[in-house]
Amino acid sequence: DATMVGLDLKEDVIKKCNEAAAKYGYTKLHFEVGDISKYTSEKPLDMVITLHACDTATDYALYNAISWKSRIILSVPCCQHEMNGKVKTENFSVITDYGLIKERFCALATDALRAKTLEYCGYKTDVLEFIDAEHSPKNILLRSVRTTRQNFVRRSIVEKDIKKFEYEFNARLFLHDRFLENEHNVKIDGKEFRIVCGRASMLLKDAMTVRWEVFGKEQNYSKGSSRDNDDETAVFVN
Repeated sequence: DATMVGLDLKEDVIKKCNEAAAKYGYTKLHFEVGDISKYTSEKPLDMVITLHACDTATDYALYNAISWKSRIILSVPCCQHEMNGKVKTENFSVITDYGLIKERFCALATDALRAKTLEYCGYKTDVLEFIDAEHSPKNILLRSVRTTRQNFVRRSIVEKDIKKFEYEFNARLFLHDRFLENEHNVKIDGKEFRIVCGRASMLLKDAMTVRWEVFGKEQNYSKGSSRDNDDETAVFVN
């Protein structure tokens, strides 16, 4: 007993799919012409599935799924062009000097960073082949299940892995920019400060550390006991 909504940008595809759903009596399955980056729902979205969403459309879907706190995310990416236009490295130019090798490396690296980002945001993530390569060369599936307890040590390790890669290959991707919605440097009394505003899923660890240092210690609280029900959905400024 599930309600399913399908999105696509092509009107003829949506018309055909709705006709098929009606023909076979699937009353809780319907399709809409829509863009995943702008989609909203009044009901909780338990599962988000993407199949060959091209380039950053996959990232929009992942970002929204994480923001919606979807319990399960199944994503099959396609056409990962973004990193290919950004990547630049001196230490590993043997990979980037040849167009075909660079393209394939960037596709795999993009999906690896997506998997790491899902881990950072509290999802247990596996990378699988969902179909034989002879049927489709784009056969990587990111399978993510939202965990109920956050592992801050693991999050810290994942964060360092992402930052090291981005620094080495000069390739900070769209998905990370979406989570760090605003980041800039300011000067106060002659001192440089970095201001970061973003979703709780990316900044929660740092915010909890600051809260405990300036408030929790004084009140003899443990690090976890100063949490409240709004922490998961708030917007933090560090």
